[in-house]
This record gives sequence, structure tokens and C-alpha cells, in this order.
Amino acid sequence: MKNGKNITHCLFDAKQQRMMTPDQVLQDLIDGNKRFYSNNKKQRSSSLTLSKKAKNQGQFPKAVILACMDSRSVPEIIFDQEIADIFTLRVAENITNDDMLASLEYATKYAGSKLIVIMGHTYCNAIRVVCEGNLSGNFQSLAHAIEPAVEMIKKQNPGKQLDCNDDNTTKDIAMQNVRNMISRVIKGSNIIQTLLTKGTIKIVGALHDLESGVVTFE
Repeated sequence: MKNGKNITHCLFDAKQQRMMTPDQVLQDLIDGNKRFYSNNKKQRSSSLTLSKKAKNQGQFPKAVILACMDSRSVPEIIFDQEIADIFTLRVAENITNDDMLASLEYATKYAGSKLIVIMGHTYCNAIRVVCEGNLSGNFQSLAHAIEPAVEMIKKQNPGKQLDCNDDNTTKDIAMQNVRNMISRVIKGSNIIQTLLTKGTIKIVGALHDLESGVVTFE
């Protein structure tokens, strides 16, 4: 016991991964996020102990999460997960490219993950920079993937100049970008299309609110 709570020693294993449905995995993440924002996280063995155990057991992550690289939004923490529980892919504003598609295919087809989550977050500086159009260097190539979301939000507000410093504006762009990335994943991968059609996996969008800690799914 530690602080009156049972310490969890177990890693997510092959049997658990095989038995869980995509919807059960999603609920597991929802429950973990609730523990996070309620400040009631699980008490676990040390990460080093679990890492050593995972070396021998192997890895069977239940989900793969494509998230932004923002240092304030860390999937393992905000979903109260541990080493070997989930795959995480991180890049500025959670964009999808060929390498990310290949990684999502590996996670689902070859490693057995049941759920793909494309997750953005509020107060995103990358969104603001793209919205303002102040682009330079290699960031320009990444920004091209986000620009369609900016344009879609502009069309929803005809005749108005977007306020790129407005938190609601950047939140709307971030969520639209999540939807766009989901579409790109489905269109860009026959493997993922097939797994979705079979019901083997599920793909969902999400937005992490940095202020409240709450992750909303759609």
C-alpha cells in the first residue's frame, strides 16, 4: 500500500489487448483522463521497474495516439497511462504525413492496437503562427498541412478578419485540423480503411483543454 492506495504492478499484456474492443479502449482512456483532471491518478510501481518488466514481456499497446509535440500536453500523463500501455506519435499540430501513416499502420495491423486517436489541444502556438501567416524555414512545409483548417474556419466567418490571438479561434482551428487529419489517415491508408471496415479498430478525434485538463472526444 502507498498513501492508502493499491500499487499497480501489472503491464498491459497480449491477452488484455486481444480481448478489448475499440470502444472499451476508448472508455479506458476517458476514465484515465478523468483520474488525471480529478488528481486521482493510479499508484504504480516505479517506471524503471515496469520498463524492465516490459523488456521481457514485450509490448502490446491498446491504442496509438497522434498528438501535438506541445510540452504541456503529454498523452501518457493526461490519460493516466504507463510504460507500454499506448503508442504515442508526436509532431507539431498532430499532422499526418507518410511516416505517421506508416507508424499508425504498424501500431494497428502489426502490433494490435485497437484505437487511433488524433489529438489536438487548446492554446496551440503552432496554430497561431500558421493563422498569422508568419512562416519561415522548414516550418512552412508543415504549415501547409494546417492551412486548410484555417481556411475552413475563415469560411465559417465570412467577412470577418480572424483574430489569431483569440483562444476560441485557435481552438476551432485546432479541432478542424484534427478532423482534417482523420480524413487524411483514412484516405491515405488502405490498411487502416480495411481494419476500420472490419471493426477491428476505431479512429476518433480529441481535443485536450490545457486549462481544465479535460479531453473531449468526437
